[in-house]
Amino acid sequence: MNQSKTYFQQLSSTLEQYLKEYKNSYPIDYGAVFRNFLPKLLIIAAPILFFFVIVNPSRGMIVTSIFVAPALLIFGIILLVKQKNEGKAPVDTLQKINALKPQLEQFTHYPDVKNYLLRYDQEIEHTKLQKSQILKRFTTGVTVFLAILIMVIFIALVGIVL
Repeated sequence: MNQSKTYFQQLSSTLEQYLKEYKNSYPIDYGAVFRNFLPKLLIIAAPILFFFVIVNPSRGMIVTSIFVAPALLIFGIILLVKQKNEGKAPVDTLQKINALKPQLEQFTHYPDVKNYLLRYDQEIEHTKLQKSQILKRFTTGVTVFLAILIMVIFIALVGIVL
């Protein structure tokens, strides 16, 4: 009895550690998603800045495009290379959890263990839902932003033509 109790405590401690690791993995909040998106935004912004120089070729814009746009592009590429491992979903942590949970099935005849596993599963599902909502809302926001940007560029092009 004492040996199985110690074994259960070790397994549950490991599961709690994996849950903590999963909760603290990407995407933990909107800031993490934005930091992951920032290099792509900079790479997109550089050609748009060149476009605005074509639309409005004033002296200030020419100087800006010569220095700022290439700097944005280079900085975005550098950030993209440095962040190649960041911003990935924690698939391996969930696999570790799913591999370890069946070992606790032998203890489910105890009501406390059954309750513990039920709450643990609820916590995992809540965290999954929270992470997916963060990604979905951020993606929606970026899509709306890009749609507005495309409309502004289109209106500027129509204004040049007319």
